Amino acid sequence: MLGENREEYLEAVYGIIEGGNEVTPSEIGRRLGVKASSVTEMLKKLDSEGYIKWTPYGMIELTSKGFKAASNVKRKHRLLERFLYDLLKITKEKVHDEACRMLCLTRLQSLFLN
Repeated sequence: MLGENREEYLEAVYGIIEGGNEVTPSEIGRRLGVKASSVTEMLKKLDSEGYIKWTPYGMIELTSKGFKAASNVKRKHRLLERFLYDLLKITKEKVHDEACRMLCLTRLQSLFLN
């Protein structure tokens, strides 16, 4: 299990790539609302764990392991958003945040049940 923070960072990197933009620490920080030092710390961890390839001041790329993990997180997120919007009629403005909360709860549940 990756953990919530790692999943959020991988999802952010995936989203930046999906949008056709260059992945930079400042862009990750902007998307997640975190300081540059926090981004750098997490990038070091993700790099050492084999999820990304990164050198300070260099490009950030997902490895195949990172791409698989990030696309899985993104897929779960999108499925939850569709469920919330289509079946529960949650407004578009709220659906993203609610899906994030639900993902967090499912992570906690799996943590205690495993």
